[in-house]
Amino acid sequence: MAEHPYGIATRLQHRLPAARLTPGDLYPVLKRLEASGLVSVTKAEGQSKGVYSITPRGIEAFEHWLRTPSTALPPVRNELFVKLAVARPDKLEDLEAVLAQLDRAHTDLLAQMTSAESDEDNDEIDPSVFPTRALAQMLDDVQRDHALAHWQADLMVIDRTRRRLRRHLESQRP
Repeated sequence: MAEHPYGIATRLQHRLPAARLTPGDLYPVLKRLEASGLVSVTKAEGQSKGVYSITPRGIEAFEHWLRTPSTALPPVRNELFVKLAVARPDKLEDLEAVLAQLDRAHTDLLAQMTSAESDEDNDEIDPSVFPTRALAQMLDDVQRDHALAHWQADLMVIDRTRRRLRRHLESQRP
């Protein structure tokens, strides 16, 4: 299916409203994808802008990316939600791949939180240490608390997304 950048941006904006994408945002990305052979552009005679189509190589790269686990925390949540947003609704295996990655992100996030929470036991500031060290220790504790709060929120959203996705997959299976 060939599409103008405006149509692509509109579809992505509908699926990912927080991204606030415009066709202008997509042109550099589409140029890189075209240079990599992942999309092709067709321009009508006399037209300066064309329509873009994914190539067979692009489909293969998309499917590989969709199934490749995201490993960085906490941005993993963002990439997983992008994968969910661009998964093909008619391909249950796309959604199953995203669910498997959400399950892994859940496990990884719990491990990360457990590790950070175990450091919490050592957060008493010793007033006898040099004041600069006490302040540095306090800053470390505040940063850890901040990360934990974000990870708890991420975990809640990942869990709810997993439940919704499982229900959807169950409703689609014969």
